Amino acid sequence: MKRNKHINKHIIITSALLFVGCFVMPTLTPINLHQVDIGKDGKIYFELTDSHTKVVRKNSTNWPGNHNDIDENKFLPLPFVEYLGENIISNLRKSPGLELLDSRDGNEFYINFNLQHFNVYRETSSFASLAKFIPIIYLLMGSESCSAEIRGVVMVSNQNTNEILCNFNLDIKETVQFRHIATNDLPNAYANATHQASSKLIEQIISGLMNC
Repeated sequence: MKRNKHINKHIIITSALLFVGCFVMPTLTPINLHQVDIGKDGKIYFELTDSHTKVVRKNSTNWPGNHNDIDENKFLPLPFVEYLGENIISNLRKSPGLELLDSRDGNEFYINFNLQHFNVYRETSSFASLAKFIPIIYLLMGSESCSAEIRGVVMVSNQNTNEILCNFNLDIKETVQFRHIATNDLPNAYANATHQASSKLIEQIISGLMNC
């Protein structure tokens, strides 16, 4: 009898861990690209325009489908949009001969990134959803995925003439697999997917500016 109580207690605890998702606080680490060089000299002002629909927590269940477990403003240490803007600027500053100013005054070129779409979500398959009710099966065979999507447009113009020099679209999606067997697995999955997508976005911005 005692053994059965111990087993039941273990199952209850494990099940509770699997269903944790109410207070997801992912931590985003800085993006540090190496050998950044867009091949251009001059004074530039960068601006991020935010026109996307914000991600908010909804459908945070364990049923099959897509789930948003986090409000994008709950990322640590910065909300997502602020994090993305700061990391784009910090990496552009590494480009030799490029001077990024804090104001449009006195700049030669203006770079604008219009963030049109961002979403980060957990995807649960029918099998993973069912397996969560039998923790040992989920621990051995179940897995879920967390995806981050970023879309937007970069425009570069001459500050003095307002002539548009170039523009290009960006469409990024990064997915990581995880098993929600501990309280930090879900936040880490959200953080990893978002960091990978943000890194790929900045790489593509730099690549696009090289060809501008």
